[in-house]
Amino acid sequence: MKNIRSVVGASLLALCASVQSASAQNILYYTDSNEGTSTIPGALTLLQAIRPTVVFTEATSDADFNTQLGATSWDLVIFGQQNQGFPFETAGASLTAYLNNGGRILGANWLDDGYTALMGLTIASQNGTSISGVGPLFAGITSPLGVFDPGWGVYSQGYNGASECLATLDSGGCAAALDNGGRTLMLAPLFDSYPVQADGERFVANSADYLLGARTTVPEPSTYALMAAGLAAVFGVARRRRA
Repeated sequence: MKNIRSVVGASLLALCASVQSASAQNILYYTDSNEGTSTIPGALTLLQAIRPTVVFTEATSDADFNTQLGATSWDLVIFGQQNQGFPFETAGASLTAYLNNGGRILGANWLDDGYTALMGLTIASQNGTSISGVGPLFAGITSPLGVFDPGWGVYSQGYNGASECLATLDSGGCAAALDNGGRTLMLAPLFDSYPVQADGERFVANSADYLLGARTTVPEPSTYALMAAGLAAVFGVARRRRA
Protein backbone atom coordinates (compact mmCIF):
# COMPACT_ATOMS: atom_id res chain seq x y z
CA MET A 1 0.00 0.00 0.00
CA LYS A 2 2.87 2.34 0.83
CA ASN A 3 4.43 1.81 -2.61
CA ILE A 4 1.12 2.45 -4.31
CA ARG A 5 0.68 5.68 -2.39
CA SER A 6 4.15 6.74 -3.52
CA VAL A 7 3.18 6.12 -7.14
CA VAL A 8 -0.02 8.13 -6.76
CA GLY A 9 1.82 10.93 -4.99
CA ALA A 10 4.37 11.13 -7.77
CA SER A 11 1.59 11.11 -10.35
CA LEU A 12 -0.25 13.97 -8.67
CA LEU A 13 2.92 16.02 -8.32
CA ALA A 14 3.76 15.51 -12.00
CA LEU A 15 0.26 16.44 -13.06
CA CYS A 16 0.16 19.56 -10.89
CA ALA A 17 3.54 20.71 -12.23
CA SER A 18 2.42 20.14 -15.80
CA VAL A 19 -0.90 21.90 -15.39
CA GLN A 20 0.76 24.85 -13.65
CA SER A 21 3.33 25.20 -16.44
CA ALA A 22 0.57 25.04 -19.05
CA SER A 23 -1.34 28.08 -17.77
CA ALA A 24 -2.35 30.51 -20.50
CA GLN A 25 -0.05 33.33 -21.57
CA ASN A 26 -2.14 36.36 -22.50
CA ILE A 27 -0.98 38.79 -25.20
CA LEU A 28 -2.61 42.13 -26.04
CA TYR A 29 -1.68 43.76 -29.35
CA TYR A 30 -2.46 46.99 -31.14
CA THR A 31 -1.20 49.13 -34.00
CA ASP A 32 -2.92 52.40 -34.76
CA SER A 33 -2.70 51.98 -38.55
CA ASN A 34 -1.19 49.90 -41.36
CA GLU A 35 -0.19 50.85 -44.90
CA GLY A 36 1.02 47.35 -45.69
CA THR A 37 0.05 43.99 -44.18
CA SER A 38 0.65 43.69 -40.46
CA THR A 39 2.93 40.84 -39.43
CA ILE A 40 1.42 40.56 -35.96
CA PRO A 41 -1.52 38.14 -36.58
CA GLY A 42 0.67 35.73 -38.55
CA ALA A 43 3.44 36.02 -35.98
CA LEU A 44 1.08 35.13 -33.15
CA THR A 45 -0.17 32.10 -35.08
CA LEU A 46 3.45 30.97 -35.40
CA LEU A 47 3.97 31.65 -31.71
CA GLN A 48 1.04 29.41 -30.81
CA ALA A 49 2.76 26.52 -32.60
CA ILE A 50 5.64 26.65 -30.10
CA ARG A 51 3.64 27.98 -27.15
CA PRO A 52 0.23 26.24 -27.33
CA THR A 53 -1.07 28.10 -24.28
CA VAL A 54 -0.74 31.56 -25.86
CA VAL A 55 -4.00 33.50 -26.10
CA PHE A 56 -4.00 36.82 -27.94
CA THR A 57 -6.41 39.73 -28.10
CA GLU A 58 -6.45 42.62 -30.55
CA ALA A 59 -7.43 46.09 -29.37
CA THR A 60 -9.59 47.92 -31.91
CA SER A 61 -8.74 51.55 -31.10
CA ASP A 62 -6.56 53.77 -28.94
CA ALA A 63 -9.26 53.93 -26.29
CA ASP A 64 -9.95 50.19 -26.43
CA PHE A 65 -6.25 49.42 -26.00
CA ASN A 66 -6.05 51.72 -23.00
CA THR A 67 -9.14 50.11 -21.44
CA GLN A 68 -8.03 46.52 -22.04
CA LEU A 69 -4.51 47.18 -20.84
CA GLY A 70 -5.80 48.19 -17.44
CA ALA A 71 -8.54 45.57 -17.20
CA THR A 72 -6.56 42.32 -17.56
CA SER A 73 -3.23 40.84 -16.53
CA TRP A 74 -1.12 40.55 -19.70
CA ASP A 75 2.04 38.50 -20.09
CA LEU A 76 3.07 40.53 -23.14
CA VAL A 77 1.87 43.69 -24.86
CA ILE A 78 2.66 44.33 -28.54
CA PHE A 79 2.23 48.02 -29.31
CA GLY A 80 2.95 49.71 -32.63
CA GLN A 81 2.73 53.49 -32.98
CA GLN A 82 2.76 53.75 -36.77
CA ASN A 83 0.69 56.76 -37.83
CA GLN A 84 -0.12 60.29 -36.76
CA GLY A 85 -2.82 59.24 -34.30
CA PHE A 86 -0.25 59.46 -31.50
CA PRO A 87 -1.73 56.58 -29.46
CA PHE A 88 1.01 56.94 -26.84
CA GLU A 89 -0.68 60.16 -25.77
CA THR A 90 -3.70 58.03 -24.85
CA ALA A 91 -1.95 54.93 -23.58
CA GLY A 92 1.29 56.34 -22.18
CA ALA A 93 0.25 56.37 -18.52
CA SER A 94 -1.20 52.86 -18.70
CA LEU A 95 1.82 51.48 -20.58
CA THR A 96 4.17 53.05 -18.05
CA ALA A 97 2.22 51.57 -15.13
CA TYR A 98 2.13 48.18 -16.87
CA LEU A 99 5.91 48.21 -17.40
CA ASN A 100 6.60 49.40 -13.85
CA ASN A 101 4.52 46.47 -12.55
CA GLY A 102 6.74 43.95 -14.34
CA GLY A 103 5.10 43.86 -17.78
CA ARG A 104 6.78 43.10 -21.11
CA ILE A 105 6.45 45.22 -24.25
CA LEU A 106 7.32 44.44 -27.87
CA GLY A 107 7.23 47.66 -29.86
CA ALA A 108 7.61 49.54 -33.10
CA ASN A 109 7.60 53.32 -33.46
CA TRP A 110 8.32 56.09 -35.96
CA LEU A 111 8.55 59.02 -33.52
CA ASP A 112 11.16 60.33 -31.14
CA ASP A 113 8.69 60.69 -28.29
CA GLY A 114 7.66 59.37 -24.89
CA TYR A 115 7.26 55.84 -26.21
CA THR A 116 10.87 55.76 -27.36
CA ALA A 117 11.95 57.08 -23.96
CA LEU A 118 9.80 54.53 -22.10
CA MET A 119 11.64 51.78 -23.95
CA GLY A 120 14.94 53.31 -22.73
CA LEU A 121 16.05 54.50 -26.17
CA THR A 122 16.94 57.43 -28.41
CA ILE A 123 16.84 57.60 -32.22
CA ALA A 124 20.07 56.80 -34.10
CA SER A 125 18.83 56.67 -37.73
CA GLN A 126 15.78 56.30 -39.92
CA ASN A 127 14.66 54.32 -42.96
CA GLY A 128 17.27 51.60 -43.03
CA THR A 129 16.49 48.77 -45.44
CA SER A 130 18.09 45.68 -43.89
CA ILE A 131 18.58 44.11 -40.47
CA SER A 132 21.57 41.93 -39.63
CA GLY A 133 22.08 39.64 -36.69
CA VAL A 134 22.44 36.16 -35.29
CA GLY A 135 20.81 34.32 -32.42
CA PRO A 136 17.26 33.43 -31.42
CA LEU A 137 15.56 36.33 -33.22
CA PHE A 138 16.86 34.97 -36.52
CA ALA A 139 15.77 31.36 -36.05
CA GLY A 140 14.34 30.24 -39.41
CA ILE A 141 15.38 33.51 -41.10
CA THR A 142 18.34 34.33 -43.32
CA SER A 143 20.27 37.42 -42.23
CA PRO A 144 20.13 40.17 -43.40
CA LEU A 145 16.38 40.62 -43.15
CA GLY A 146 14.83 43.08 -45.59
CA VAL A 147 12.86 46.21 -44.67
CA PHE A 148 10.77 48.32 -47.07
CA ASP A 149 8.39 51.28 -47.19
CA PRO A 150 4.75 50.26 -47.72
CA GLY A 151 3.72 53.92 -47.89
CA TRP A 152 5.08 55.65 -44.80
CA GLY A 153 7.40 58.60 -44.50
CA VAL A 154 9.33 56.86 -41.71
CA TYR A 155 9.16 53.07 -41.83
CA SER A 156 12.17 52.01 -39.75
CA GLN A 157 14.36 53.46 -37.01
CA GLY A 158 17.68 52.42 -35.49
CA TYR A 159 18.14 53.04 -31.77
CA ASN A 160 20.81 54.01 -29.26
CA GLY A 161 20.70 53.32 -25.53
CA ALA A 162 19.74 49.65 -25.48
CA SER A 163 21.17 47.56 -22.67
CA GLU A 164 21.56 44.80 -25.27
CA CYS A 165 21.36 45.02 -29.07
CA LEU A 166 20.11 41.82 -30.70
CA ALA A 167 20.33 43.07 -34.31
CA THR A 168 21.60 46.10 -36.24
CA LEU A 169 20.08 48.37 -38.89
CA ASP A 170 22.15 49.19 -41.98
CA SER A 171 21.47 52.93 -41.62
CA GLY A 172 22.86 52.88 -38.07
CA GLY A 173 21.80 51.90 -34.59
CA CYS A 174 20.11 48.89 -33.06
CA ALA A 175 17.28 47.11 -34.88
CA ALA A 176 16.19 44.97 -31.94
CA ALA A 177 16.83 47.05 -28.83
CA LEU A 178 16.41 45.25 -25.50
CA ASP A 179 16.09 47.31 -22.32
CA ASN A 180 14.28 47.67 -18.97
CA GLY A 181 15.85 44.57 -17.50
CA GLY A 182 15.09 42.50 -20.59
CA ARG A 183 11.37 43.29 -20.53
CA THR A 184 11.13 45.67 -23.50
CA LEU A 185 12.19 45.06 -27.08
CA MET A 186 11.84 47.77 -29.74
CA LEU A 187 12.12 46.60 -33.35
CA ALA A 188 13.43 48.92 -36.08
CA PRO A 189 10.73 48.29 -38.73
CA LEU A 190 7.10 49.14 -38.30
CA PHE A 191 5.05 45.97 -38.11
CA ASP A 192 3.92 46.25 -41.75
CA SER A 193 7.34 47.07 -43.24
CA TYR A 194 8.72 43.65 -44.15
CA PRO A 195 8.95 42.93 -47.92
CA VAL A 196 8.85 39.16 -47.33
CA GLN A 197 5.78 38.65 -45.16
CA ALA A 198 6.80 35.21 -43.92
CA ASP A 199 10.21 36.46 -42.77
CA GLY A 200 8.64 39.42 -40.99
CA GLU A 201 6.13 37.20 -39.22
CA ARG A 202 8.88 34.84 -38.11
CA PHE A 203 11.04 37.74 -36.86
CA VAL A 204 8.15 39.19 -34.82
CA ALA A 205 7.22 35.72 -33.51
CA ASN A 206 10.82 35.06 -32.47
CA SER A 207 10.95 38.45 -30.76
CA ALA A 208 7.76 37.75 -28.80
CA ASP A 209 9.02 34.28 -27.87
CA TYR A 210 12.31 35.79 -26.66
CA LEU A 211 10.53 38.32 -24.44
CA LEU A 212 8.22 35.70 -22.92
CA GLY A 213 11.22 33.70 -21.73
CA ALA A 214 11.14 30.00 -20.83
CA ARG A 215 8.42 28.18 -22.70
CA THR A 216 5.50 26.58 -20.92
CA THR A 217 4.56 22.96 -21.57
CA VAL A 218 1.27 21.15 -22.06
CA PRO A 219 0.75 18.03 -19.91
CA GLU A 220 1.76 14.90 -21.82
CA PRO A 221 -0.80 12.07 -22.22
CA SER A 222 1.61 9.83 -20.29
CA THR A 223 1.20 12.13 -17.26
CA TYR A 224 -2.52 11.55 -17.19
CA ALA A 225 -1.99 7.81 -17.81
CA LEU A 226 0.42 7.56 -14.88
CA MET A 227 -2.02 9.29 -12.57
CA ALA A 228 -4.92 7.12 -13.70
CA ALA A 229 -2.89 3.95 -13.15
CA GLY A 230 -1.92 5.03 -9.65
CA LEU A 231 -5.46 5.95 -8.66
CA ALA A 232 -6.79 2.68 -10.08
CA ALA A 233 -4.26 0.72 -8.01
CA VAL A 234 -5.25 2.55 -4.81
CA PHE A 235 -8.96 2.02 -5.44
CA GLY A 236 -8.33 -1.66 -6.21
CA VAL A 237 -6.53 -2.21 -2.92
CA ALA A 238 -9.24 -0.32 -1.03
CA ARG A 239 -11.94 -2.54 -2.52
CA ARG A 240 -10.07 -5.74 -1.64
CA ARG A 241 -9.60 -4.58 1.96
CA ARG A 242 -13.30 -3.78 2.35
CA ALA A 243 -14.18 -7.18 0.88
